[in-house]
Amino acid sequence: MQITSETIAARNVVFDYMHEDLPGGAGLDKTRLIDTLEEIKAGTLVNVAARVAEVVKTAVCVAASADSTHIRVTKGHLFKVGESVTDGFAVGAITVVDKTTSTAYDILTLGAALVNYGAGVVLVEVNTSAVMGEFASATVTIATGKTITVKDPSGASAGMIVSITAAGDDNLAVTYATNTLSIALASTTANKNTPAVEIQAAVRALASGPFAFGEFVVTGDELAGSAITPATGTMAVNQPYKYLPTGLVKATVQVGDGATLYENVGVSVITRGAVRESALPYPINAALKALLPKFTFNT
Repeated sequence: MQITSETIAARNVVFDYMHEDLPGGAGLDKTRLIDTLEEIKAGTLVNVAARVAEVVKTAVCVAASADSTHIRVTKGHLFKVGESVTDGFAVGAITVVDKTTSTAYDILTLGAALVNYGAGVVLVEVNTSAVMGEFASATVTIATGKTITVKDPSGASAGMIVSITAAGDDNLAVTYATNTLSIALASTTANKNTPAVEIQAAVRALASGPFAFGEFVVTGDELAGSAITPATGTMAVNQPYKYLPTGLVKATVQVGDGATLYENVGVSVITRGAVRESALPYPINAALKALLPKFTFNT
């Protein structure tokens, strides 16, 4: 009898089960990927819109960053110079990605200081001009290059309509009814319509309505009602992330040869299921998991 043995490398199981996927998959946007990338691994967070998959970029901090603008993160992340990250409190644009100083970590040099960059903190890509925090706001364009922004710090007014028109006389009027905040600007005297003064005071003085109008903040441009074009906007909850995750890549795909990215790469995307968080190729935090309610995250 001859006995032989064979060692088979352990397989990294990401999904405990896959309940739903995106029929037909999606094309991967390679423009935001680093040129040396060879694979997009199973479990990578993606946002899919119009059949285009965008990678949701994250990185995890390691201990002993030099300071709040030189952040040590584990290697293997996908961040590039020019992108912006948040620790959940502040936003900083990446000016340098140092991959050579250490073999254990990379250093992201940021143009603005972070607040929380201790070991285990997950950094997430955000829009360059992002503002962190939970609030709702609407910015209404009332003339070319002129806007008025209404902000609700509580976020409770998401979905409310903000309507800005010209009053029939030279008096500012602010009312609320049927889920609409109506601001009628004084017709001829612009300084009766200063957003941070008169308009904000009138909004905060509203005695009725389901929202905490007394906390609202109004900013923007001062114009007479006769100089504007009536317009409306809808209060929306602040969304600072560059891309919201809508699914996870089903299987690892080859995207480049280490020097050049391939053309026309597609990915299969799981949209409902259960995953092993410890097997994900990139870190995820509680905020991102909350955006994926169709997934169960196991240890």
